[in-house]
Amino acid sequence: MTRSAIPRRHHRLPLPLVVLAAAVTAAAPAAPARAAAPATMTVATSARPDGESLRGGRQFVVRLKEAPTAIRPAGNADAYRKHLSGVLSAVLEDAGARTRQTYSTIFNGFSATLTGTQAAELAADHRVAAVTPVQVLHTEAPGTEPARPAAPQPGGGAGTIVAMIGTGIWPESPSFAGNRPAPTGWHGTCQAGDGFPASTCTGNAVLGARHFADTWLADGGSLPDGEILSARDMDGHGTYTASVAAGVPVEHSVVLGRDLGPVAGVAPAARIAVYKAFWGGMGYDADVLAALDAAVADGVGVIALAGRVPGEGSAVGTALRNADQAGVLVIEAARAADGAVAGRAAVLRSRHPAWSPGAVTAALRTTTTTTTGGGGDGS
Repeated sequence: MTRSAIPRRHHRLPLPLVVLAAAVTAAAPAAPARAAAPATMTVATSARPDGESLRGGRQFVVRLKEAPTAIRPAGNADAYRKHLSGVLSAVLEDAGARTRQTYSTIFNGFSATLTGTQAAELAADHRVAAVTPVQVLHTEAPGTEPARPAAPQPGGGAGTIVAMIGTGIWPESPSFAGNRPAPTGWHGTCQAGDGFPASTCTGNAVLGARHFADTWLADGGSLPDGEILSARDMDGHGTYTASVAAGVPVEHSVVLGRDLGPVAGVAPAARIAVYKAFWGGMGYDADVLAALDAAVADGVGVIALAGRVPGEGSAVGTALRNADQAGVLVIEAARAADGAVAGRAAVLRSRHPAWSPGAVTAALRTTTTTTTGGGGDGS
């Protein structure tokens, strides 16, 4: 079988993270060496990872008080969506602000570059629940040991879509070879970008892909060194996480010339939807919110989030709580190895579609950890 080639993280990030998904553990290797980038890519050479506009002001996430559409009150969905849009427009107009991104599915609000006066006025607005400066989430640098993921489940995850919110994907990897049926209820798309034509999501496990970098690019900023504006993974974290979650069996996983042997995803029948919101191993919560909002609207069943959640009361924490209420399970996957947890979640959701996120989480916590060749599927 063809040897896999996955791009390699180009620098190590600080702040190792303790992940929620440690309920089911697995060790992971470092991401394999970076594959050659298509010649059409434009690679970034500078960035401002502080959330500060180059034209003055600072970027904020603003949460409005009313519930987002996924957990809306009973009634007409279209009418409620229009109502939220009208309130948001009125809030912006009264503050004299212009939004960069708006959210409505699992988070009701927007991000914007604001002056101190505008931020204070919004915080005092009776329609506003919170005004917070943008925060940064980090992935964790991959380890160096051979993979020992939970045992692959033949046919596992069929009919389930696993959203990978992270550093993107290298869809040409043999781990994603072979087309799989598209589950019902999918509303997403394959967004074209630098070195990533819309046809990239054809004939492989990748069902759709989008990228979110508005906060990075605000007011003349740029992406981190070595990044490109598309869903293509220039880091390695996202590709490896996806392969451990839902990749097909590969006989040889080669990392920096070292053959680590066979690797297979836990849920090889699941489809993968990619939402790149992490650039150079880090992502702003404003962009992560946009990715989360889009993933739930697109119809995914499981989300693997490549970053430690700042806290339950944070903007991202609020969105995750709402996603849970909307029936979407989110796995914190700062480590690439935690893709195995997302894969197990996809298997459980496929076999028990009526289970709530809480029921799946309980099953993940009580299932005995398995390794390749081990037994048990948690069902």
